[in-house]
Amino acid sequence: MRKFEFTKPIKCTPTTIWDATTCGLHGAGRLLRAVALVSLLVFASWGHSAFAQCALVCNDDLNVSLPGPGEYCTLEMTADILLEDPAACAGPYTVSLLTLQGLPLASSPYVNATHIGLTLIYSVAEPGGNSCWGTLTVEDKLGPEITVCGDLTMTCLANYKPTIDGGSAPTPTVYDCSGVASFSYTDVIDHGTCNSTYVALVYRTWTAVDAHGYVSTCSQYITVQRVTLANPIFTPVCPANVELQCGIGSQNTSPSATGYPKITVNGVLYPVIPGANTFCEIAASYNDEEFIICGGGKKILRTWTIYDWCLPTTPGNGNPWSCIQVIKKHDTTPPVIACPAPIVQGSASGGCYASFNLPPATVTDACSAFTVKVLTPFGIVNGNGGPILNVPVGIHNITYIATDACGNVSQCNTTMQVNDVTAPVAVCIQFTTVSLTDDGTAIVSASSFNNGSTDNCGIDHLLVSRMPSDCDVDGTPFDAYAPFSCCDIGETLIVALRVYDAAGNFNTCMVEVEVQDKIDPIISCPPNKTIECSDPVPAVTTPFFSDNCAGATWTHTETDNITNCGTGYIWRTYTVTDASGRTASCTQTITVINSYPFNATGIVWPWDTTIYTCDPDLEPGDLATGYDVPTITEDGCDLCRHYAHLTNCWRRTSRLALKF
Repeated sequence: MRKFEFTKPIKCTPTTIWDATTCGLHGAGRLLRAVALVSLLVFASWGHSAFAQCALVCNDDLNVSLPGPGEYCTLEMTADILLEDPAACAGPYTVSLLTLQGLPLASSPYVNATHIGLTLIYSVAEPGGNSCWGTLTVEDKLGPEITVCGDLTMTCLANYKPTIDGGSAPTPTVYDCSGVASFSYTDVIDHGTCNSTYVALVYRTWTAVDAHGYVSTCSQYITVQRVTLANPIFTPVCPANVELQCGIGSQNTSPSATGYPKITVNGVLYPVIPGANTFCEIAASYNDEEFIICGGGKKILRTWTIYDWCLPTTPGNGNPWSCIQVIKKHDTTPPVIACPAPIVQGSASGGCYASFNLPPATVTDACSAFTVKVLTPFGIVNGNGGPILNVPVGIHNITYIATDACGNVSQCNTTMQVNDVTAPVAVCIQFTTVSLTDDGTAIVSASSFNNGSTDNCGIDHLLVSRMPSDCDVDGTPFDAYAPFSCCDIGETLIVALRVYDAAGNFNTCMVEVEVQDKIDPIISCPPNKTIECSDPVPAVTTPFFSDNCAGATWTHTETDNITNCGTGYIWRTYTVTDASGRTASCTQTITVINSYPFNATGIVWPWDTTIYTCDPDLEPGDLATGYDVPTITEDGCDLCRHYAHLTNCWRRTSRLALKF
């Protein structure tokens, strides 16, 4: 087999500058020929058939150089390239590409930039079954491809440098299958004179070098055309006036921000930048006059001057040309103000007010100085905070106002709160007595125990509580009143007086309380009675009595004035005594009468009798009824009696003797 080198120079139009990614990439390095030969042995019997009807001879150690980016750095391996005599067999031929490891190549039968530097195995087979094989190495022997490198005509107001250096001239595009290592240019400049139609001729040579050191060049002629103030079409235009807001947006007043004079060339406006358009032989300059308005505000009168070196100097007649640009910076932005947090202050112990320093607000202004004052319901504080006197207890709205040098105003609001934090001074009566009412209780208001308590903001209300005692082991909660009852009599109780102000602050003092019962008990005797002297004396009955407290008892005493006849009066005195020793008495009168007193007319004397015996028994009891004794009508109260008197021994006459 023979060794051949095959190169097919063709073009492509890639899409990426400086690289040939669409035409192929760098390949790996060439493998050792020893490895390739070992791999080829695998195909020895397959690659040389002794019984083919036609003979195939493959080129060995073939070097294949890829086409340029215009063909996407891709080459098809055909029988015409791989066989020594492609016409030896009728075809069609089948070409296969493999790696040295015997793996089919994915792009077979094409090679591209990814295979640069690789050695591959190829085989060519004809329909009769005969085939041959060989190796090929993919190479890139072409320099970079440079396009868009034509001649240019530019105005002198444009930057003649290429765009890669910040100029206006287009930069050519460059491609290479192996990648571009460098791309540079050199300029040779021929300056014109005031009499030439051009101001400069630039001869620019571009040089591109790929990764393998292959070089390509191209040349450009750039004609830089003259602009002259002598031609009215090139009359400059003054930059527009500019108004800036101090503190808002850009504050840059340099021409790069506020604009340059411009000249229209072929419908395109070009700035005339001082020191930039050297080819034009047109000089631009400016001068500023500043006028301070207020604060950070100012007005700049910028006078622009453009001078054509190729024209005579005729001030006021076109050369130099001048204009005035007005740049005004307004300060209409008020200061930025942030109020302090709500202010909380405790009142003074000696009064219902506070004096303190107001904290400052946070104020900034991007342009000018500022002043601050604070409006309060109690006067103006001139300054960013400061002392304020005699602020009463409560919540008060205040306003911080910031004013800058141009009169721009901003404000914020917050509150100042003065709290009453001083507890009242509690003053109690040291000792007091409480008298119970008719129902055995007493409800005493808290104010009854107060003895001149005071507070810096005034007393709001009073509450009272009984401390634990035998009659109330838990005491009582604080309330507007304290209860007392009969159970408390005789004890010395402790009562707590709590004095509150409107802010809820309180103080407590103690009072000794003696509970007394100053109300006498009430008694009602049994009703008076009238009885007959013959009636038994009525028994003693319990009187009706009551007291505001339990535990009252009663007793009685009895006196009488009864005559011997059993009439007269009986007096019973009832006395009730309560638990406090207080008494009440009443008297019941029992009248003893004799409704039927003795009357002599009511005597029925015995009848006379005649006895005819001698020495008869003449005692009244010996006589017959009616003749024995007189009959006396009386009741049990009369003290009547009778007796008989004998007048002669033969004849006795009874005579009644009455004794009252």
